[in-house]
Amino acid sequence: MKVFYEEIDGGKYPQMVFLPADLSDHATWFKLQGPFEEIPPEDLHEDLKVLTITIGELIRDPCEDNSFGVSTKNVLKLCDDLEIPDDQLQDIDYLAVYMDALEEVMQLDVREKLL
Repeated sequence: MKVFYEEIDGGKYPQMVFLPADLSDHATWFKLQGPFEEIPPEDLHEDLKVLTITIGELIRDPCEDNSFGVSTKNVLKLCDDLEIPDDQLQDIDYLAVYMDALEEVMQLDVREKLL
């Protein structure tokens, strides 16, 4: 898991989480436990293939407060809705999640954990 931070008034604030684009299982699970690797702005170049996922693709782990998942079924439905060909799915480097969506699913202040 990598985190993109935006610099505002000299401070760094998490804006987006980049997750490995593993769509091989029913769901991929992640734990909000640091340290987190920062993804610098220069790594966000035009050759990087990223699919931004929404709250509809996220799953909260009912057993672990600090864990969340990405539903493969819902990601594939999103790709179908966006008319992304199946052969291009293998080329996706990361799934990107905005902090607001992650915080809504997790029902906690995720940004605090990422600082």
